[in-house]
Amino acid sequence: MVDKTSVTERCTATSKRTRGRCGQLVPGGGVCRWHGGAAPQVARHREARLAVAQARDLFADRFEAREWWEALPAAAALCDQLMQALRDKVEMAGTLTVTELEGLAQLTERVARIAKLVQDSDIDERRAALSERQGTIIADAVQGIVEDLGHDLSSPEVMRVVSTRLSALISGDGL
Repeated sequence: MVDKTSVTERCTATSKRTRGRCGQLVPGGGVCRWHGGAAPQVARHREARLAVAQARDLFADRFEAREWWEALPAAAALCDQLMQALRDKVEMAGTLTVTELEGLAQLTERVARIAKLVQDSDIDERRAALSERQGTIIADAVQGIVEDLGHDLSSPEVMRVVSTRLSALISGDGL
């Protein structure tokens, strides 16, 4: 478990009047609860920074930084695997040591927090919105290219060529 004091920073909020910083200590950095640190998106980013710090401590030789929207689901899956491994051990051996029981309690708390963060992050909705924006950009580009070449987009021949090429692109067959 990462020592939270090693990733604790001062609140980044500043006073408009004095231009001084708040000064509250915040594990994971960012702003304190008084300045908006309790907001779900702020808590999600702070939890992600703590998870990154923990990963660096545990896997310093193999650590690869990822964006929070990739790290959170991966962390949730890892916690689930660890929970299943402990459950299997209890089923096979019938008992847990005190250390394993404490680890299970910490892991259960972490799984609950990460699951809530994943749920609150709306990752699937963000990916869908991004795909829609990219689709609109591609459609606008194709329309502009066809018009610049002096063709009518409503022409059946143009529509056939465009749809064939886009289908090949989507299927991965190339152009």
